[in-house]
This record gives sequence, C-alpha cells and structure tokens, in this order.
Amino acid sequence: MPWIEYSCRKCGHDFRRLSEKRAAEKRVRCPKCGDADVAAMPSAEPLFGGIAGFSRLSKDTN
Repeated sequence: MPWIEYSCRKCGHDFRRLSEKRAAEKRVRCPKCGDADVAAMPSAEPLFGGIAGFSRLSKDTN
C-alpha cells in the first residue's frame, strides 16, 4: 500500500498515513493537534515508479 503525506492547515504538522480502501469513509485527523483540516500533499512516488519500470524493461531487452 502506498503512503499518503498530509499537512495540517491549523498547526502546520506534516505526517504520513498508509492508504486504505476505507480512507474515503474515515476522516483523517492531525496526530499533533487533532484537527480534521488536513490536506493531502502531492507525491513524486508515481513518477519514480514509472522510471523504474522503464529501466527494468531496457535491461530485459538488451
């Protein structure tokens, strides 16, 4: 499961949570202040996953 990074808009605390299938049902709260006003931060993980796939493909064909 991928990690999702969040940032609390109230206190500015950054934290990570594992992505779950039930994530849409459950409201994420800041572990530091307990506020529910958090924003998911964009991640570069999908970009690097694509690069690894291409490098693996080039090794297989050579």
